[in-house]
Amino acid sequence: MVNITTGQAVVLKHLVVFDNESKIFAAGREDYGTKHTLRLYLINTHTGDVYTRNGQAEAWQSVADAERQSISDTVYHAYRGRHIPVYRIRGQFDA
Repeated sequence: MVNITTGQAVVLKHLVVFDNESKIFAAGREDYGTKHTLRLYLINTHTGDVYTRNGQAEAWQSVADAERQSISDTVYHAYRGRHIPVYRIRGQFDA
């Protein structure tokens, strides 16, 4: 388990990394006491862009600068340290 602090604490559960390592999906839970909200992040390792999934709008939204660094640092730390399950997918993700 790895925590991200972005206004609310997000506990990362697992990562999905594409073989070319250009994209990393991170899945976690945001804890509001008794209510748990699923959080999905998409990180483009080549550009440094970080997106979060907005399920209501059915779209990926760019993460603001203040949170982007915290999220990407935490995800990279979890990936390199293998602190949570990391799944690898063969092939490229071009979206």
